[in-house]
Amino acid sequence: MDKKGNAVDKFNFVTMEDLEKNIQDFHKKEEEDQTISLVPTPEVVNVDKNSFDENHEVFQEANHLNDSAVEEKPHKLSRKLYFSFEARVAAMIVLILAFFGGACFLILEALNFGNKETVSYNEVGSASYQVCLTDSEYYGTGCLQEGMEYLSSLVDTIRADLEYKVDFSTDIEYDLAYHVLAITKIADKTDSTKVLYRNEEELVGRTDISNTSNVIQIKENVAVEFARYNKTVLDYKERYAVDSASTLEVILYLDEPTETRAVASLIVPLGDSTFGITKDVTENLNRSVSIESDTWNSYNTWCAIIATCFIIISLILLFKTTRLVLKVTTNRNKYQTALTNILREYDRLIVIARDGYESNVEKKIIKVESFNDILDARDTLEKPIIYSRINDVKSEFIVEDDEKLYKFVLKESDF
Repeated sequence: MDKKGNAVDKFNFVTMEDLEKNIQDFHKKEEEDQTISLVPTPEVVNVDKNSFDENHEVFQEANHLNDSAVEEKPHKLSRKLYFSFEARVAAMIVLILAFFGGACFLILEALNFGNKETVSYNEVGSASYQVCLTDSEYYGTGCLQEGMEYLSSLVDTIRADLEYKVDFSTDIEYDLAYHVLAITKIADKTDSTKVLYRNEEELVGRTDISNTSNVIQIKENVAVEFARYNKTVLDYKERYAVDSASTLEVILYLDEPTETRAVASLIVPLGDSTFGITKDVTENLNRSVSIESDTWNSYNTWCAIIATCFIIISLILLFKTTRLVLKVTTNRNKYQTALTNILREYDRLIVIARDGYESNVEKKIIKVESFNDILDARDTLEKPIIYSRINDVKSEFIVEDDEKLYKFVLKESDF
């Protein structure tokens, strides 16, 4: 008969009656022997020879094995969930690619300054005023409301309220400023393009309002010295005796990076006995504009931070994967060599469990530190050594007694 047949003949088969009797004997001996511990926490087993029958030579020799053995809670020998080396490497590669891909996407987001975003907005410029008099004898009040005809000789100042407001659909970063001018203009009465006199006076200097927001709002209250501007025009007409049309424009200008434009103004006629004030305002509703993002903001910052973290994680995983592959490829040769040597040298003593091994009875498992201890157990108990392949990097050698399982685990990590 071949070696395999000889190994199989070494099993001792028992009947169900014998098995039940062995279990009963085991529990009886457990109650009598107080030195045998069944607590769940693994501990070193020290076998007391006085607690056994002096004529039982098996337990006398087992004392040598238990010097380096660990006793665990009795349980059935079963397979545990295990991920193969290939599965672990594949999972780590997938994680590396996922983190690296996420980092690339976030880096592009962080560096994406050329995006054009369409923003909707409502833009409104407005102006209001009061006309204040030098003599209120006929009117009974110091200032008159807007929308009336006014006597030039009674007007002292005009209180102008100029406002400008823009509501955007989202926060934008803007670089803006504003200023207010009073422009006196004398032109030919028949052709307004022929300007005879022009003078600009700054009522409000350039004021910066740059910010990041979804609202731009400007409010300015200015006092316009109407009497002074009107006297300048009357003196000009009297001196040069020209038939002219004169106006005073009070204008709120918005200073943008590429242009300056008027957003609200009052137009006041000068040099006439009576006058009325007109308004020129801006009103753009439900408009949209394309804005190019060319500034670094909080979104870019967070994208850069998260991308950096992803790159660090992917590098750590790459390092661990490389180290694992190198370690396994190096150690696997040593492990396979050791396993092959054991199976070849002790073939006559070993029974191979092709589909793994599981005991039908709960027994104490005593783990030993070396294969020589398993050989000692086999020689003492005269039982075969059962070889069970757990996976590519782990194998077990078991010697089964009536009450105990002696187990040696050969692992790739041991080399």
